[in-house]
Amino acid sequence: EGSIRRDGNTLRLTVQMVDANNDKHLLAVNYDRDLARVLDLQSAVARQVADSLSATLSRSERDALARVATNSGDAYDRYLRAVALFRRPTPNDADGLIEPKRLLAEALRFDPRYADAFALLSLANTWSFFFARQPADGAAARQAFERALALDPQLPEAQLARGMYAMYVSGNLDQALADLEAV
Repeated sequence: EGSIRRDGNTLRLTVQMVDANNDKHLLAVNYDRDLARVLDLQSAVARQVADSLSATLSRSERDALARVATNSGDAYDRYLRAVALFRRPTPNDADGLIEPKRLLAEALRFDPRYADAFALLSLANTWSFFFARQPADGAAARQAFERALALDPQLPEAQLARGMYAMYVSGNLDQALADLEAV
């Protein structure tokens, strides 16, 4: 159970978790965040919930919970919309890449350091290259995964993007295998 309240530039999230079997409170906590940093709230709540459930998390799971990809709600919104539409054909876009690429470009205007958006943009451009064989798509794919890796060298999505680029654009199967096995 939870509630959200906004007061000026501050957001208050109240979270309660109750065991339905015995009505015992497992968690009752308030979080106050400046709206500019609201997306780190997801990580904080997820960690608190895992702790209250005595969940055992691997190091990579703990790292994933601690990671805040962007603090721009607008960038995150565009990214999520791009993910939802990625490779979903529409009447005007049989490959399902035009709208996701547009949304990712918007996300990157809101947050030019959003590595996840660069990684997905790289994948979109790799698929565009695969279908149309336009050198500009291949170049855009490379530029995007390189930027993603520069921002976050350990980002699995960026390694996947580099692997897909290696497989479908550059034909470097050794690099593709190395990246895809690492993911």
